[in-house]
Order: sequence, then structure tokens, then C-alpha cells
Amino acid sequence: MDYAVGDQGYVKFMETLPGVGYIQSAVHASDGDKDRAKRAAASSTGSTITTGGCVAGAAIGTVLLPGLGSVVGALIGGAVGGASGAVVKKAVNESIND
Repeated sequence: MDYAVGDQGYVKFMETLPGVGYIQSAVHASDGDKDRAKRAAASSTGSTITTGGCVAGAAIGTVLLPGLGSVVGALIGGAVGGASGAVVKKAVNESIND
């Protein structure tokens, strides 16, 4: 079995990293596994949106209420980003024909 194909823990972990999962998705696609490539891209997209929400929330919170605002903003941004990322991930996963 190729190192990039299968359900190895490190492969699944790499697929969840913001941005990095797209590289893993490309590897899956080059191996001819289009469904796994879509799943990896969906997982990475979800993580990227969640991370973006945390960063944006922290930035906005810092401007509005320096100090504690960054923590509160990051929590709120992460929650909103996480929910948005989950919706995107679900939509992509539903497009996969197993």
C-alpha cells in the first residue's frame, strides 16, 4: 500500500491541518482516489475556516476590548468558523459516491 493511501493515523491527521490537507488531497488525487481527495480537501477546508474564524474573532475582540476581548473573540470566532466549516465539509462529503 502506498504511504499516502489508506487510513493510517498520520495521513488522516495531515488531512485535518489547515491548508496542509490540500497537499494530501493532491496526493490522493494523483493516486487516482478521487473520493479520498475530496474528503481530504473538505476536512482541510473545515479546519481552515475554523482557524480563520478564531484569528478574525481574536483580532476583532482585541480592537473592541483589548486583553480579554481577544480570548472572547477567538472563542466566538472559532464557534462560528467551526459551524461554517462543518457545513462546508458535510456538503462536500455528500457529493462523494461511495
